[in-house]
Amino acid sequence: MTQETYQHPHVPAGYKHIRGEWDSGFVIRYIKNEFESESEFVWIPVGALRADGTQDGVHYDRQFGTRKELKYSGEPSLKVPEELAGQMESIEKYGGFYMSRYPVSLDDDGEPCSVARRVPVTMSLRSAVKTARRFEGGPDVSAHLPYAAEMDTMLAWLVQTETLTPREIREAAAVRESRTAGRKMPHACESHSRERNGFYDVLSNVDEWTQEQIDEPYLSGCGSGCSFPKTARCYFRPYACYAFTGFRIALRII
Repeated sequence: MTQETYQHPHVPAGYKHIRGEWDSGFVIRYIKNEFESESEFVWIPVGALRADGTQDGVHYDRQFGTRKELKYSGEPSLKVPEELAGQMESIEKYGGFYMSRYPVSLDDDGEPCSVARRVPVTMSLRSAVKTARRFEGGPDVSAHLPYAAEMDTMLAWLVQTETLTPREIREAAAVRESRTAGRKMPHACESHSRERNGFYDVLSNVDEWTQEQIDEPYLSGCGSGCSFPKTARCYFRPYACYAFTGFRIALRII
């Protein structure tokens, strides 16, 4: 893979490019059928990622595919799941991956979607994993609930490329209490102030629900119940601390 691959996002079959460029929010829309446009995804260009936590020779504090922090059991989680390993191979080939633009909701048929102005659905983490995998996004992609590595990579890329500053990340990540998250649309979906460089709601209200957390949640803050936990994350060098709700779908290009 050439270093410039991530600058030329691959558009999977069944999708169309609707706006933006690789460095300004490259958005694609899934065409469910010839009459209906549905879920939207944004390209996360991350260059060449490897399991040792490097991208174009730059080492990350949080390794891709692993967690340096200990689990509650006291043992580090070093195993790279098959699903994540497949994503790593895809990133090596295409230079990035897609993340759903909006928190996942359900359409009128009960199928998962990522569309504007739909209230995010309340569900447990285990249900979120199953729901993400249920998304039918066409023959060229497979869907899954993002891993922490994918979320960290997205944030790292935005900061490194100066697309968003740490302060803008903090401002974009609005706090949503668990008692209101299921009934209230995130303001960031409609606020022009959150639409810097076309990334729209990518950073706002992204819940720290990742597949590594199914059995032993990694919470650097506090949680409340199994649905819409209020979570705090600290991201050092540069520093940013934020809280969020809702979950998203990551697409792997096959």
